Amino acid sequence: MPIGTGNRRTIIEKVRQIRPYGMTPLAYSIEMAAASDFRGLTGNKTIILISDGQDTCGGNPCEVIRQLPKYGIKIKVDVVGLNLRGDPVSRNQLNCIANESGGKYYDADTAAKLIESVSASVSKAIEGRVIIRPSDSTVPALQNILTPPELVPIEPQQELRPNAQDELKQNETK
Repeated sequence: MPIGTGNRRTIIEKVRQIRPYGMTPLAYSIEMAAASDFRGLTGNKTIILISDGQDTCGGNPCEVIRQLPKYGIKIKVDVVGLNLRGDPVSRNQLNCIANESGGKYYDADTAAKLIESVSASVSKAIEGRVIIRPSDSTVPALQNILTPPELVPIEPQQELRPNAQDELKQNETK
């Protein structure tokens, strides 16, 4: 699912559809994402993989990552390992996935660390991209539907919308 604004309901619905079966098909999941989820998409592609352990279905996710470029597929995988400090085998495999793909591995042993890790990954995934946004104000009196949209380069941790006070000051000087 593309990272972006306005798709909160879609994300929530997709998460609700997840049904755990007690297995961890990492290699299969990466293959499916490459074959179907990213089909036809151009530009940088990032998977945020959250796992509580290594592949348990006989696949080799590191080898899958290594093979993708042979098919013209370049996907970066950022991996969040859940409570894996005492499981070096799983951590090594998840680190391998991140390293082989050019992504990053994050340890998360609390809900706060999970949120922090996913937020960091999303920020990194959209860093340097340009978002087109309408340049109208959230203040009704300042809205101007004739104002063209503006291109806004995004920096890490940058708010996507300036606060209304700054907009009021800018419009007073016009």
